[in-house]
Amino acid sequence: MAEETAKRYAAAPLETADTYRISDTWTGNVIGVVKGAEAMRRRLDQLNAEEALRRRTG
Repeated sequence: MAEETAKRYAAAPLETADTYRISDTWTGNVIGVVKGAEAMRRRLDQLNAEEALRRRTG
């Protein structure tokens, strides 16, 4: 299903090297800023998994 594969949270690189802004694609709100590509991937995975769980149970 398309709704299940849609990701609510996304990351965009900032001007400083290896720093990423994580934002909510539904509201446009900035969720946080993380340093490092691996930290960015972990945080995105966590946020999107929590949202998927909320949609299934809520």
